[in-house]
Amino acid sequence: MRRQVVFPDCPWRCQRRRISGSRGHVGTRPRTGTACGLVLAYPTVHAKLPPIQPEPKRKLRTFRGLWQFTPATVERINRNYAGSLGVMTDPRAFPGGADLSKFPDSLILNAEFDSLRASGDAFAPELRAHHVPVESEYVAGARHGFLNKPGTEAMSTGLDRIAVWLHARGK
Repeated sequence: MRRQVVFPDCPWRCQRRRISGSRGHVGTRPRTGTACGLVLAYPTVHAKLPPIQPEPKRKLRTFRGLWQFTPATVERINRNYAGSLGVMTDPRAFPGGADLSKFPDSLILNAEFDSLRASGDAFAPELRAHHVPVESEYVAGARHGFLNKPGTEAMSTGLDRIAVWLHARGK
């Protein structure tokens, strides 16, 4: 399901386009073509899943841990996405750990109960180290894929957060 958010008071409209290899979407300002921001929802931006931090790891153990992505599963998913082992080290496919200085302002939105959160949680400080403005947060009580679950509190919360963040970039 796709949801369109319209801001009638916004001085310009963000045009959504796919960024090659980033698994995210960026809005661009039509007149200048410059990026207004990058939204990464429960991203996998590292070829190999980084270690899960202690607090999320503790939560994952208590919340249906069998449904979580294991590092081996993530590696298989990423190899399939990349198409070949050689691409696994290409920063256009997996920018985590690469030079991120040209990334636009970013919002990383993770699910509270998602082992893929490790990649998003690790990516935020990498962006900050390259002086890229980034906001990183998680949707409380949500599992992976919450933006694909219409009618749920998690989906509404996530879409509202994205809309507010993108709207703030347009002013």
